Amino acid sequence: MPQVLSFGPRGLINTLMSRMQFFNRAGIGVSFNGKRNNYEIFGYPQEITLKDYRDEYERNGIAARIIECYPRATWRTGASLREDEDPDVTTAFEEDWESLDARLDPWSVFQQADILSRLSTYAIILIGTADGALETELPTGNSPDQVIFLQAYSGGGGPYQTNVSSADSSFAAATILEFETNPKEERFGLPLTYQLRQIDSRAIATARTVHWSRVVHLAENRVDNLVYAQPELKSIWNRLIDLEKVTGGGSEAFFQRANAGLNLNLDKDMDMEPEDEKKLAAEVEDYKNNITRIMKTRGMQVTQLGSDVANFFAPADAILTQIAGAKAIPKRILLGSEMGQLASGQDRDNWDTAVQDRRTTYAGPKIVKQLVDRLIDYGYLSAPAEGPQGYDIVWPILTQLTETDKAAGAHGWASPNSTQGETVFTSEEIRKKWYDMEPLDPSQIKQAAPKMPPGFGGAGVPTPKVKDEADELEEDVEPEEPKARAAQDAELLRVLETAIEANNTEVIDAILGITRGEQP
Repeated sequence: MPQVLSFGPRGLINTLMSRMQFFNRAGIGVSFNGKRNNYEIFGYPQEITLKDYRDEYERNGIAARIIECYPRATWRTGASLREDEDPDVTTAFEEDWESLDARLDPWSVFQQADILSRLSTYAIILIGTADGALETELPTGNSPDQVIFLQAYSGGGGPYQTNVSSADSSFAAATILEFETNPKEERFGLPLTYQLRQIDSRAIATARTVHWSRVVHLAENRVDNLVYAQPELKSIWNRLIDLEKVTGGGSEAFFQRANAGLNLNLDKDMDMEPEDEKKLAAEVEDYKNNITRIMKTRGMQVTQLGSDVANFFAPADAILTQIAGAKAIPKRILLGSEMGQLASGQDRDNWDTAVQDRRTTYAGPKIVKQLVDRLIDYGYLSAPAEGPQGYDIVWPILTQLTETDKAAGAHGWASPNSTQGETVFTSEEIRKKWYDMEPLDPSQIKQAAPKMPPGFGGAGVPTPKVKDEADELEEDVEPEEPKARAAQDAELLRVLETAIEANNTEVIDAILGITRGEQP
């Protein structure tokens, strides 16, 4: 029997005491030899609950963007699993995975679990099978159809989250019940069983024990343990509070200053009866509440108070810059400006590189392979011919080129052909790289033959007259004809470039005056 570690009431109390002692020793927010607690002064909490993270995610757009930005970019196009590099060959493993993929859409489940894991210390994906059990080890299968569901659940607990308050309990559907503590076991230090407290759409808190083999565990930012990660918002929590103070306070200041007050200056010689005072108070109240924009006064001067309107753009922008830097997200990407084509090319390239790195270092090996390897090990997917690891995760290219980007890239590849006077990039390579198009067949190339300027024959060969005129221009160009010569040279260069792209050797030879077998 494996040794397990259970958390009872005494264990929870010890955990809380240890955390309190840790905070006291760490002196979080304390400066000036303990005389100043910056966290208390600035209004930063020393401990953040799971409910706090969820509330911030639901009410703060920047927090939501930070949580979702990487997961949505990582999983937005899905991926494919390949055992054989030949696209015309479909192996038994690939066929099984495609069947499961089409039926359960695991990529959307990966994205949901990824988002949930960033809101807490971890999340899980539950593998549901036809046997209907949860507490026992995953049974051996023989078909992907026996996997009947994949469901994502939020987790909680660990050194970054106590997860014991009643306010938190509704936000953590999964907690770890037992750990393997025997160092002789392969799963030493890892969970043996989980406890699910919300397992249906009605959110009924019926606790169920789940065996580790039925769970895919997601925890990205793990620092000092194998199981729990630091919540994504924890490192920028203070800056999020600063942002709300600046924008909320600035908005309130704007409202207060834009909705200016009134100064009622009663003449010192004016006597008011109690009834007149009541009427004046009622008129002022009606004016303040926009019921009327007129006040009837006698013996009183009414002056509108004014002040400068608050401008909080600069401090808010400075805070957003710090948040973007802390999360390694270009600020224009964080704010969604790329949808308006405002993000610079460098920003897009950096972002695409970061997302691709996350795919290859975390999403692929830590999430996708964890699920796929588990299903292979237990027989739900056919094993690749070269063993359980004999497959690759193929991610699509992230960069989304505009038509302008494609045209610029194609022209950039075609230019060396003209400069070098030889084929550096073929038309087939240019079409495939920049437009993902198949090569032209001979009949299409014939139809796409370049249009020759006046004086050239149908095959692109210059007539004797044009050739003689060109030779004369080479020998003697009159000063008043530079524009004409430049125009002719430009047209000739265009024809040459088109001929090179189409690999039309007859036109190339005619323009360059090359005779095959001789040097030009």
